Amino acid sequence: MVSHSTLIIRSERQYDDVEYLIKYEPNCTIDIEFSGVEFISLPDKMKGIRIRKENGVYRFDENEEHFIKASSCIIGVSQFDHTQDRISDLSLEYDKILLTI
Repeated sequence: MVSHSTLIIRSERQYDDVEYLIKYEPNCTIDIEFSGVEFISLPDKMKGIRIRKENGVYRFDENEEHFIKASSCIIGVSQFDHTQDRISDLSLEYDKILLTI
């Protein structure tokens, strides 16, 4: 699949009848979408994410080994199903943009 140097990290979908430590909109996912990606160094699993940008590099938490070199990052909420994403279909829009970094 052609990605146009885009990476999407997607949360699990949350459901009304399940208790979560951090709760967000039910039946939605949160996507962290990076564009202009040049390099990725991430762990297999992440639990809770804090992102900061330093000189064109997005760093995760306090671990200097986990970072993405990219030109932009947006965090959006959507009701896309597991087969939908903005890499495959650029006409899709997030229900809400939480943050642009």
